[in-house]
Amino acid sequence: MKRFGGLVLVLFLGGTLAVFGSGKKEGNTLKYWMIGNPTTEADQGKPADQWYVNQAVKRFEAKTGIKVEVSIFPDQSAFADKFKAAGIAKNGPDVSGIWGGSVMFDNKDFILPLDPYFTADELSQIASINAFRYNYKPDGPLLGIPNAVSNDSLMLFYNKEIFKQAGISDAEIPTDVNSLVAACEKIKKIGVTPIAVGDQEGYYSAFMMLPLYASASGAQGIRDIVEGRKTFAQDGDFVAAARAYQQMYSLGYTNPDVVSLNDSAGQTLFASGKAAMIVTGQWMIAAGYQLLGDKLGMAKWIALRSDAKYKGLMVGGPSQAVCVTSYTKIPEQAVQFVKFLMSKEELIQCITVGNNSAGSTPFKVVPPDTFKDPFSKMLVDFNKNAPFSVFWLDNQLPQEVATELYRMSPLLLSSAMTVDQYVAKMDEVMKRNILK
Repeated sequence: MKRFGGLVLVLFLGGTLAVFGSGKKEGNTLKYWMIGNPTTEADQGKPADQWYVNQAVKRFEAKTGIKVEVSIFPDQSAFADKFKAAGIAKNGPDVSGIWGGSVMFDNKDFILPLDPYFTADELSQIASINAFRYNYKPDGPLLGIPNAVSNDSLMLFYNKEIFKQAGISDAEIPTDVNSLVAACEKIKKIGVTPIAVGDQEGYYSAFMMLPLYASASGAQGIRDIVEGRKTFAQDGDFVAAARAYQQMYSLGYTNPDVVSLNDSAGQTLFASGKAAMIVTGQWMIAAGYQLLGDKLGMAKWIALRSDAKYKGLMVGGPSQAVCVTSYTKIPEQAVQFVKFLMSKEELIQCITVGNNSAGSTPFKVVPPDTFKDPFSKMLVDFNKNAPFSVFWLDNQLPQEVATELYRMSPLLLSSAMTVDQYVAKMDEVMKRNILK
């Protein structure tokens, strides 16, 4: 245990939990669970008392007199089970981070609807707020408020220098499957891996397949499957997207170790200049720009076909929310903390201190120049000019189905299972969820 000023730091090096809290225990202490580590600050070598979350807590305590204990859960994949177990036992946090979509909806009984606590004007300042309403319905209960930098966007990042060496002009940057194949063939000829993929966890499949599919099906396609109006196997566009996804490996366009390489290692492969492209979220901007500088390029990920009806769509939107638990004994104080985190001043602090000023935000009160790098400014234009945005594939699926997608998609990509086997298994799991 180490003490930083008035904060107590407890680290469990197994990677499951870190607790930061006020040294005093006066009255009710508000418990806040945060998903993921503030790794930007940690990677920069800053001590814990300089991390944004701890600075914010100190400001909130000084302003309100309410004590806050922060627990950070670095293991994001196990968080949903921890949150549900705490909800059943009613011994969890008062305020918590939570992933939108299936994780949030599956835990709705443990989440306090926030509509009575927020005015229409307050909510009008948040883009895509319906992403955190139950089942995405405009009249569904509001289960959370997005965190400052949760407006994620899926992008294609590419190495301009490798593209130039391969003879790929700006006009030839891939926009559909056929132009991707053409670019990858040129890159292979100069002895470079075209696309870096680390799909050990199955995340890349959710990233790469959805834009292919949604470019043809629109936002409603996956909703029709989830709500039981059709199956994966019956949806020709989904099957075609799965085949296009699989051929990236079968044609030799990815690194051969896609199944054994994790997400972080895939990003490192690209950032170190050993692959020409990577498909991931805007969180790649800070590290990619730092390592590649002017070599870094960014574009939208591809459509299924050149004539796809929804070509140019954006994937992402708010992905992680802050919620208040239904069993908290101090709901007013918990909401007060949520509103503090979404205040203009704190949003700017979170972006500039905690996120290295790269990315985008769903909060309209944040000045555009808060993000300093050119790629964040490009994101604003991409989102503004997109025909529409579609929420992350895994977040739209029931939790059991999303887990199955994570498990099977690396097998699909590496040709360890056929497309027909893949969609049949997805339908089997989906049917169980629809019948619940």
